[in-house]
Amino acid sequence: MALVSVIVPAHNASAYLEEALLSVLSQRPAPAPGAVEICLHDDASTDATPLLVARLLATPSAFAAGGAVRLKTSRRAPELGPQGVGSARNRAVEMAEGEVLVFLDADDVMLEGRVEEMRRLCLEHPDAIVGSDFEREPRDATPRYTEYHRSLNNSNLLAFAFRDAPMAMPTLACHRRVFDRVGGFKEGRGIPEDLHFIYAHLLLGGALHKTPSVLVRYRHHPAMTSLTLSRRTLLLVRVAAFEALVLPAWADRAARARGAGDGALSPPASWSAPPSSAPPSFAP
Repeated sequence: MALVSVIVPAHNASAYLEEALLSVLSQRPAPAPGAVEICLHDDASTDATPLLVARLLATPSAFAAGGAVRLKTSRRAPELGPQGVGSARNRAVEMAEGEVLVFLDADDVMLEGRVEEMRRLCLEHPDAIVGSDFEREPRDATPRYTEYHRSLNNSNLLAFAFRDAPMAMPTLACHRRVFDRVGGFKEGRGIPEDLHFIYAHLLLGGALHKTPSVLVRYRHHPAMTSLTLSRRTLLLVRVAAFEALVLPAWADRAARARGAGDGALSPPASWSAPPSSAPPSFAP
């Protein structure tokens, strides 16, 4: 059975982190011993996050050595300051030994069956980023955003890829080779690292796959990182990705159409570009 590494970035997450970690432990079907590990990187927390992690590691439980789920941790010293969620995910992946990477934010909760469904889908689609539907907490938070994501499926993910993220970051998983091919998440603070990761993957010829299963409780609260991103930053990244992924293919089709005496211009059937030798990046 392929090892699953659950990737958890954390910064000042003491209010939610224990629930997030226990949601991995309480998966059904229960993880077989040695089949799942949690890789958690504390990005310079100044709250009780380090104490919480130390307590979980010290208390006899399934997180202890020989338990059902191994908890592996690393920490950036608080005096050095946080480097951002993209960096924290990359540091967590550096500890990972799994063939399948399942991403879990420290303030969210896995629902029943997520580990097994993500394991299965990532092995069935090893060149895809895989995602799912989610439920909001509180349930009445961001109803339009939730309904928008519920409306997306494998037939229209690419059609809406530049309106917003085609799949919500807390629902994502991928085969390790997808992560390695992209080169990890863009690092820095105040950037949409999930968009950069998805668009870079698409530019390298990668695929997206979504299951309609609701597998994550996606928490909405005032301190969530995504609320710190400006609309201008998000727009600039989407426009740069559109220019890189769509316009060259349209220009090529237009040139071929003119050469054939046909002036019609229509969207390309696929937005995938030929693989590049270097991971792409989208400003800013």
